[in-house]
Amino acid sequence: VMAAEPILRWWLNAAFAPDAVPVFQWFVATVFANCIAQVAYAGLQAGGEARAAARLHLFELPVFLVLLAVAVWKFGAAGAAAAWGARMLIDAAIMTAMGVRRIGLPAGEALRWG
Repeated sequence: VMAAEPILRWWLNAAFAPDAVPVFQWFVATVFANCIAQVAYAGLQAGGEARAAARLHLFELPVFLVLLAVAVWKFGAAGAAAAWGARMLIDAAIMTAMGVRRIGLPAGEALRWG
């Protein structure tokens, strides 16, 4: 995230890099959060709670689409990245909570492992 500007200046060019830096930073941070959420998601799938994960994603969809439309209208590409990032972070938190509930860990133990 901190090296986004030099990486984009090298890869693209100096004229394009300033506009792309916030988008790149959002994507890097939220892909990391999404990778962590994949553990809980896989646990839910393997534990027979695929329906719970699917319901969560169906609930998230209209909320995300409204947030995306507003963010793109106000902030452009950076807004789209921020909306997607917010969705990923919220999804990661909820998936982790659902996964912790599924395996029956006490909340304190789950926080320590997290």
